[in-house]
Amino acid sequence: MIKLMLRLFRVIQLVLATVISAGVSFAQELTSEDLPISPHQLPFLMPNPAVLSASPRKVFAHYITQFPRSFDNRPSLEDYYDSQYLKPEGENNKFKNQGGFIRQRPLPRAVIAESSDSRMDWRQQDLCWEVQTAARAGIDGFVLNLLETQGVHWERAKSLLAAAATVPGFRIVLMPDVTSAFKTPQEVIDAMVQLGASPAAYRLPDGRLVVAPYCAQIHPNEWWDEVDAGCKAQGLRVAFFPVLQSLEIHFGRFARNCFGISEWGMRTPEVVVHRPDFAGQSHRQKMLWMEPISPQDMRAKDLFLFEAGNTELFRSMWQRAIDKDADWVQLITWNDYSEATEIAPSTGTGWMYLDLTSWYAARFKTGAWPKVERDTVWLVHRTQESGLKPRKQPKPFFWRDSTPRDEVEAVVLLTSAADITLTSGKSVLTQRLQGGLSRLTVPLAVGRPSVEIKRQGRLVLGGESGWSVVKEADYQDLLYRATELSGPAK
Repeated sequence: MIKLMLRLFRVIQLVLATVISAGVSFAQELTSEDLPISPHQLPFLMPNPAVLSASPRKVFAHYITQFPRSFDNRPSLEDYYDSQYLKPEGENNKFKNQGGFIRQRPLPRAVIAESSDSRMDWRQQDLCWEVQTAARAGIDGFVLNLLETQGVHWERAKSLLAAAATVPGFRIVLMPDVTSAFKTPQEVIDAMVQLGASPAAYRLPDGRLVVAPYCAQIHPNEWWDEVDAGCKAQGLRVAFFPVLQSLEIHFGRFARNCFGISEWGMRTPEVVVHRPDFAGQSHRQKMLWMEPISPQDMRAKDLFLFEAGNTELFRSMWQRAIDKDADWVQLITWNDYSEATEIAPSTGTGWMYLDLTSWYAARFKTGAWPKVERDTVWLVHRTQESGLKPRKQPKPFFWRDSTPRDEVEAVVLLTSAADITLTSGKSVLTQRLQGGLSRLTVPLAVGRPSVEIKRQGRLVLGGESGWSVVKEADYQDLLYRATELSGPAK
């Protein structure tokens, strides 16, 4: 603990040494030895970080500036997340009829003490923690959604670039969001020139800055030609990597001069498996393909969701990236709690999606699955059946493009073959599973699901979910949650 505190103090001392470029401050890069060690341990052995970073296949996570790790550095039970976003009466009853703005939040942390001689405030420390946590999971960088060219979100964007510069190899792909800001080509040009000066901005080996505009299809080709020419006039060469909606319609238009291409993606496993082979089409056009990957999509603020089928959506999208030979992937998202697409460590899903990211990222980059070191089970389920009628919610959720599923899933990582028993209410399923990653499901029922792992009749791991399935509630809560059960290291 003392060693950890000393190393953290060293980060605080060093990280705010800055260089000034194009009017933006960026932190000086540190070595990996300067970074604090996360207490979270993976249940499998990851490849050497140098091997992962050397792979031409890249893993990025979509980052939005609306949901920092903390808004106010207050104790978690009284901070803005708990007092406003999670409560029906929060933000002056703005989302009272929906039961609150969101259904989970970033994992709480202790209040960060500040002193007058500290050169890095708690906001910057939070950003550094997020960058370090993502990097240790095998993520190469963030795709930074840029919502404005001034104000709090612009300042957070600059601060994220400064935080990324503290982690060797971690890079930020700039994504001007043309649905919210950037109404003229000049706005894009100015922002790319400023932010592109950061050492953390992602550049290709030939020096071009990767620019991945969101919803680029809403502007004609001439609009983007003007952006390209304007950047060149200021000495900035860019490689366009647009992320589009309705890619089937717009693929041909953007294939003419882009370095790579991607789509925002679908949100149900049934639709994902039938998507066109955009990776193959991109490769035939000499472009890179970035596969979108999402864990779930449940929007409490809008009272709708897509059925993710527990972890099936996430796993099937990862497998598609592997099978279709994608060049990059974009995890959508790192932290968009308004759509419940986050993979960052959170109060409902814990570390599960980030751990599964590490599992699949290792395979995506090296061609081999990691070695499992500890038997581990994630119990994944909702806390309510889809048909629950809320007492205080005027309108129920509706499912978009999907049919509800009421299941409990056990996502199992085994060091070797074992017998798994999954129990939910009166449903009991026992199945022999092999080493590596497997899953099994049973119907969702009121109470707490449980699981047991046995080898040769001996119990090696067991326990119940940390989440109870309830029969009644004031509001619907259709977020998939997870409980991790893990055994000793082999």
